[in-house]
Amino acid sequence: MSHVAFLGTGLIGGGMVEAMLGRGLTVHVYNRSREKAEALAARGAIVAASPADAVRGAERVHVALSDDAAVDAVLDAAGSALADGVAVIDHSTTSPPASARAWRVCPGSRSSTPPSSCLLPCAAAPAASCSSRATATASIPSATTWPR
Repeated sequence: MSHVAFLGTGLIGGGMVEAMLGRGLTVHVYNRSREKAEALAARGAIVAASPADAVRGAERVHVALSDDAAVDAVLDAAGSALADGVAVIDHSTTSPPASARAWRVCPGSRSSTPPSSCLLPCAAAPAASCSSRATATASIPSATTWPR
């Protein structure tokens, strides 16, 4: 069975994970402070030992981290385990350069522009951080009923 991965289970991420679990989704979580992730285990989240363990086999990956350095470190650790076509949705409050470079974790990303099927910056990210908002949105299954 496929699952959703959530990297970062602080105030924002933890609340989003609880909502996903309430909808019956299987959610694998990772947090740099393991106790924050473990607090969600009682609600049904599966705590991963590493970002790579959380994202391996996921149908989509959500990221909610505190700053640019955290996003860079966690996505670098997760990158090799991402499967082709997996959407990575960044909810983090980061700088425009960090949003623009985060796509590098996408499988097969070796060009200067993000693949349309991977990194999906959220509303806080600048339009320049994604090659096309329309293309990125189209890669989300059932975008109008998110999260499903």
